[in-house]
Amino acid sequence: MDPPVADGPASPAGGRRHPMGTGQPRGWGGRSPAAQPRCKLACREQNVTLAGRGETDRRGRVKRRLLRGGCVLVSMLLALACAPVDVEDAPDIRVVEIGANEGGGNIVGVQAWMDPTGFSSAEEYDARLRSWLDDAFDREWLRPDTVVVLPESIGVWLMLVDEPPAVVEADTAQDALEQLLARHLPSFLELRGSTPARDDDKYALYALKAKEIVDTYQEVMSGLAADYGVTLVAGSVVLPEPTVVDGRIEITKGAVLRNASFVFDREGRVMEEPVVQAFPTEAMMDFIEPGSPGRLTVYDSPAGRIGVLVGNDTWFPEAWQALADAGAERVVAPMLLQPEGTWFGDWKGYDGWPTPPDVDGPSSKDLTMAEAFQRYGLSGRADDYGVDVAMAVPLRGAMWELTTDGQVTGRDEFGVFSGPLADSPVIVNAWLPARQR
Repeated sequence: MDPPVADGPASPAGGRRHPMGTGQPRGWGGRSPAAQPRCKLACREQNVTLAGRGETDRRGRVKRRLLRGGCVLVSMLLALACAPVDVEDAPDIRVVEIGANEGGGNIVGVQAWMDPTGFSSAEEYDARLRSWLDDAFDREWLRPDTVVVLPESIGVWLMLVDEPPAVVEADTAQDALEQLLARHLPSFLELRGSTPARDDDKYALYALKAKEIVDTYQEVMSGLAADYGVTLVAGSVVLPEPTVVDGRIEITKGAVLRNASFVFDREGRVMEEPVVQAFPTEAMMDFIEPGSPGRLTVYDSPAGRIGVLVGNDTWFPEAWQALADAGAERVVAPMLLQPEGTWFGDWKGYDGWPTPPDVDGPSSKDLTMAEAFQRYGLSGRADDYGVDVAMAVPLRGAMWELTTDGQVTGRDEFGVFSGPLADSPVIVNAWLPARQR
């Protein structure tokens, strides 16, 4: 059985034709942020700096939260043909700063770079995410009016938590999956015997450890939001019919699977209802049930009213209209794109869904995915729906032989911006314009 792969939209080709924003090394001593000009429409490339992590963390400036009990697992597969790596051996962080602090808050997109080791324990998962947030904290980018955005599927691969080396260090995704199912075969067969999905095997795989996954995902994400004092858009995770009850995520055993995002406030509580993906790709619909675009939620935050679109939803006018009707000022989009090479490959269109009437069929046939995203995805649609700042944040990394693609991209009042197209962790900080009182 081939491992399931979740596709999502992507980010635009801003690195080729659009401004990149200023990158500053640690300890940069130039002009104050207030004196730096915001990116103008001129399509000029600016430097993007590399910033590797040191060996130490912030030493107490943010408390370490210990996770309770043994932790998680749930399913998914992606990855690269490399041996697992420790945090110290992960690719260097690349950082990009867009604009200047005008007192309106900021959006920090964290293009996470994950491999099997990053999901091998709850502690490793937590440490990997904190290593990148520590970097943003050291740059004074994490503030009470900051929104941090993690990628699509950042919670799905917790299937590996507390699994033995035979799973985590397998040579291929197929080998890892076989080892995993051998360890949990009775539970898998029980789930497979009665599913609400078209593909019984994929449903059973994704639902196999849902309870453990949601507990660990919630504990880690809640700790990050509370410890750093930010609003956290916690990527996405596949769960059986998740709801929010008293600030906690609850799941329904045996129910349909949803690809959902959750937003955590500065105290670590889950806000409102989950954001359920309304337009999964054709392959995902074998085991994931679409949500309703009319139920997409807008969240009040210190940085304004934030709308969230998961993955493929960024391509669809119905999703944007729902957020506009709810008063979204800023929109963020966790996303996942596979395999490597897709971003500048031929655009395949709407992947199982009818093409929207505003998409010019003949002229869209020769577009790359990146070009189409600038026209019909987040970069192209944000301005049409009155959104002043938008950002899409992809997942990159190394999970056995399977690969990812895409780059952080966004739009503000001066046009399209992007991070580098790099298979590495990237942090993009976009300062927001001051809000009208």
